[in-house]
Amino acid sequence: RAILHRLVENLGLVPRGAVAAHIDGLAPAARKRLAALGVRIGRVGVFLPGLRGARSVALRVLLASVHGRDRSEARARLDAALRKMPPALAKPRGIPAAVFNGAGYLALDGRALRIDAAERLAEQAAVLARQGPFVPTPSLARSTGIPEAMLAEALKGLGFVSEKISRNGGEG
Repeated sequence: RAILHRLVENLGLVPRGAVAAHIDGLAPAARKRLAALGVRIGRVGVFLPGLRGARSVALRVLLASVHGRDRSEARARLDAALRKMPPALAKPRGIPAAVFNGAGYLALDGRALRIDAAERLAEQAAVLARQGPFVPTPSLARSTGIPEAMLAEALKGLGFVSEKISRNGGEG
């Protein structure tokens, strides 16, 4: 119930770390019940995939805006950007992570990733990391929809660590 409560409270997306203890304690039957309710427990978030549609996002952005009572020009621009549902966008300072979560975005350091893009990136990066150190490539950017310029920072925000490589090819 705690996971469902957090999902309702956060308009359909909770970063996995915020409910990790609850997830770890779930019995297999409870996991099946959550799945039957449409809850997805992903690598980086717990969310309701059924809420990813444009109308749902627009309504949740409106609810978050009304709740926050923020009528600033910056907030209006952010709300308009969220309604377009890009896979990734810059996260303005001073905007709470809950605003992004409510619109279906995972808030990271300086970036916000749409949850489906964040999950794809985390999954593909985990596969690559099991093979050893990897370099973010244009194909990784294309497959996740995340702009290549944001990829390294997004990976860092998801917990992947950058390694420095010296000019002679060795680790530095």
